Amino acid sequence: MASYIKIKRENIILHGITHNPWGEHRFIVYRNKDKQIRINTDYYKIKDGIYECCVYYDRGLCHTIEEFRQLTIEAIEKQAYGSWMDGAR
Repeated sequence: MASYIKIKRENIILHGITHNPWGEHRFIVYRNKDKQIRINTDYYKIKDGIYECCVYYDRGLCHTIEEFRQLTIEAIEKQAYGSWMDGAR
């Protein structure tokens, strides 16, 4: 399994930074090729419109954009922190 996946900018739904009590970790929320919504805390812009994300800092957030719209920012930040902790293990 490759350690990184590539995400196109048009699939990114949200850029953010967690706040207390989760520390300060930058994150992106994006739609994957299966149209599911995922969150990642270890990503880099590698060229115009393309980001590279480490799979170890990646986790599912929800299945549809409608479910995503129901989430609070606190719930998203909590999952971002969990994503960061997943990768730190």
